[in-house]
Amino acid sequence: MLHTQLAALALAAAAVFASGCGSSKSESTTTVSATTPSTAATTTTAAAAVPPVSTKAVKISTGTPLTHARWVAEGDAICASTDAKLASLGAHTESELASELPQAAVYYTVESEELAKLVPPKSMAHDWAQIVDNLHLFSVYTDQAAQYIKTAHKVESPALAKAVQTQKKVLITARHDGFKRCSLAH
Repeated sequence: MLHTQLAALALAAAAVFASGCGSSKSESTTTVSATTPSTAATTTTAAAAVPPVSTKAVKISTGTPLTHARWVAEGDAICASTDAKLASLGAHTESELASELPQAAVYYTVESEELAKLVPPKSMAHDWAQIVDNLHLFSVYTDQAAQYIKTAHKVESPALAKAVQTQKKVLITARHDGFKRCSLAH
């Protein structure tokens, strides 16, 4: 439920950005890029720039690969646990959501770390690295959005839009690979 609210909040923020609300004509254009290989550079205005993300790719565990069925089952169990934690936050309004984002970011970070402990089937290693890295990046953007909303007292956080965009990548790849819980917005 929190992710659905996060997505709705990001869409509202994106609409505000697209309409030009809150921006100045004297703003310059900058390029910001994340350091993960699956994230492309983005051009945006200086006021709406997302700080560069200096995270390293999450290290995926090595060892004996799980079968596809066991990999999906264990991954989905981790995602279900995160879903339950997020549901317990109970944010229903924008202000409640803004106050819950830092904790949600922690839950997403833990989720990416737990998922990284799973050894995927060899044929899924590339997809798995993308899922785990993007989920970790999502947690970083969620935390940045929380900090921005807290300090600027505005919900139209540029990091929030990046968080939702990054989460979509996770959901698409997870769905393609056969995950049920990990391919649902949470």
